[in-house]
Amino acid sequence: MKQVKVLVIGAGPTGLGAAYQLNRHEGVDWLLCEQSTEIGGLSQSIIDDAGYTWDIGGHVWFSHYDVVSNLLAEILGSDGYYEHRRDAAIQYGSHWVPYPFQDHLQALPGDVRTECLAGLVEAAITAASGSQGPPENFSEYITAAFGIGITEAFMRPYNEKVWAHPLGDMSWSWIGERVSVPDPIAAIRNALGAPKDTEWGPNSTFVYPKSGGTGAFWDALANTLPQERIRLGARAVSIDRENKIVSFEDGATIGYEYLITTVPLDITARLIGDPSLIELTSGLSHSSVHVIGLGVDAAVGERLGDRCWMYFPDPELPFYRVTHFSHYSPANVPAGIDGSSLLIEVAESATMPVDTDDLVDRVIAGLVSAGVLENAEQVSHVWTHRAEYGYPTPTLNREEIVSLALAELGSANILSRGRFGAWRYEVGNMDHSFMQGYEAAARALTGCAEPTLGLDGDR
Repeated sequence: MKQVKVLVIGAGPTGLGAAYQLNRHEGVDWLLCEQSTEIGGLSQSIIDDAGYTWDIGGHVWFSHYDVVSNLLAEILGSDGYYEHRRDAAIQYGSHWVPYPFQDHLQALPGDVRTECLAGLVEAAITAASGSQGPPENFSEYITAAFGIGITEAFMRPYNEKVWAHPLGDMSWSWIGERVSVPDPIAAIRNALGAPKDTEWGPNSTFVYPKSGGTGAFWDALANTLPQERIRLGARAVSIDRENKIVSFEDGATIGYEYLITTVPLDITARLIGDPSLIELTSGLSHSSVHVIGLGVDAAVGERLGDRCWMYFPDPELPFYRVTHFSHYSPANVPAGIDGSSLLIEVAESATMPVDTDDLVDRVIAGLVSAGVLENAEQVSHVWTHRAEYGYPTPTLNREEIVSLALAELGSANILSRGRFGAWRYEVGNMDHSFMQGYEAAARALTGCAEPTLGLDGDR
């Protein structure tokens, strides 16, 4: 049986962040195991049989951390990526509203704009009066923060589509920088025709690899690591936390001092096999994402221009977001094809299932209805992928479950980290996930704190 100081399971952003940190410490014995034969996890890119490049969702590169920003520049090189300024919009009927919706009410029809502004001002007055207690769930939060007009025009229908979960069963602790709460005065000025600000948020500018999709970065990063310390096609089947041993599908067993697992927290519980931990984590919820890639006429891309992505709150349309994927990089379309590509996302969950029998046909029909396509004949190629674990749902009981589970695992030197390892969407971007692994590895070696997850040190 092989023995290492730190064993890492999962070669997505979190696992690679851990491996990168571990590799910086000379003399530390570590190993990274990945069940797939590919690097990247949810952030890998896939080149399909026709030569189109696809991501598993609308990933773009921006960072909250100097470590990641510097590494991105180093790995891709100064000429290895495109720089984009975000151009995103929300479709409301026949109108396109710049993102964020609540900051650009001037783009709405007059009557809807009036209702949105009135609701926003009323919500601000109520908040200032102190007559209303804190919201108990996400549904109450959006009404209290934005008013009934914005809530019903965009916030409620869009979030129901993207989360595929009742908003009343969700907390609002995840919001942070992910939702822009407008200043009523600024909203009124915008509505009266003042210059609009489209720079809100950390992804107002972003970069994208010139070739190979988002996954090009993760592949290149993995190539800088000692290849003998990376095992692909190594699927963990059980974790013996008392004896600190992981068993794999091929019969291999690896002992460890510390285990960093990046697989979903509920799966880690099942690998350990502790009934109480399994029962605890069974209370967690998540959504799945169907990703549909379409090769389309060049005319579609020309009409979309520099638009990066579009949001669709209309409940009659099956998708919540459409990305102008070939705008990110022309290389996402195979050489020799005069065309463009679109990446479409459809969410589902146990509470809001999706009929997949004719999903592609309904997506294409929806794109025609929304005016993204002129007709179905503009589609020349289709690629599909389903990510079982798409978004960790911040349900009302999530924080209690996650805190208890991470503490119990941590007491056995098991650090569960990453988008689903720590089950926190609010720190689930690629850079956040990388840093979770980076900080977890440092914790294993030195006992230091993990600021991304807000965890204190233990030595």
